[in-house]
Amino acid sequence: MRLSMRFLESSTLAATMLFVPALMHRIVQSLDNVYELLGRRARSPYEPVVPWTSLFIATFLLLGWHVWLGRLSYKTVVEGSGGKGKVSWGRVLGRIVVPFLLLSLWVQFVWQLCYKWSRRA
Repeated sequence: MRLSMRFLESSTLAATMLFVPALMHRIVQSLDNVYELLGRRARSPYEPVVPWTSLFIATFLLLGWHVWLGRLSYKTVVEGSGGKGKVSWGRVLGRIVVPFLLLSLWVQFVWQLCYKWSRRA
């Protein structure tokens, strides 16, 4: 029984050591492809087509990151609830300004992505 558990642990660890770095590498490549697409550097006419899979992965990851940061800033109480009935700047910043900033940055990212896609096609 112990030998089979050791074998299972070893094989699971080996698979994890193979797939986790490969997944991290794929994520970094996807973000790099988006960065290259949105960059200002001149493109070669011999460059391959747009890597759609990489763009969808990176867009999904960046959307998740923006949603997480917005949720975190909305839920975080910056100051204690000592002032009853008083609205503090910390609450305004955490509940309105930061989520609005993240939303506007996300809209600008999507706008630039669509603009670059349309110019490449």
